Amino acid sequence: MGTLQLSTSATGEHFRFHTSARTTGLFGFTWTLAPGKTGPGEHIHPHETESFRMVSGVLRVWIRGEVRDLHPGDEVAVPPGVPHRFLNPGKVPAVVEVTLDGALLEDQFVPIAVLAAGKSDTSMRDLFGALPHLAEAMRKGSVRPVSTVEARLIAALARFASWFGHAPLAPVTHWDA
Repeated sequence: MGTLQLSTSATGEHFRFHTSARTTGLFGFTWTLAPGKTGPGEHIHPHETESFRMVSGVLRVWIRGEVRDLHPGDEVAVPPGVPHRFLNPGKVPAVVEVTLDGALLEDQFVPIAVLAAGKSDTSMRDLFGALPHLAEAMRKGSVRPVSTVEARLIAALARFASWFGHAPLAPVTHWDA
């Protein structure tokens, strides 16, 4: 299928997916976060350990509320159920190698990347259409916002998107072949 990528200027993020948990045991991707951007809000992965290895730039990470700046070569692993969030405080993009020890987050991200294939930027319209998929992934335990208000808002918006014919996306397998 080739390299799968997902970019959105709305969040300042770019993802390049390179390994599937189904073939290697780890879902792996390169995550680039633009300067001044925060990435996803505080969240947990109920069932997967998420590991980060800094390639370039600086990434500020809050893990259980404790702040730490990661620099090139630094590594940190966030166990299942531990709240974490991010910020790129630098003037250059933060480039991070990320792995998760399961396919739950893979099943959330990869179908959206396939949906957005060939686009240089994922629009807010695309993201709106993917809300039922995100809500279903959250229900299955791939990721969960720490804020119950945020979780309820996503669920409500997903129901709204479903009224317009949007539905959870099918899992994608063998994408890394």
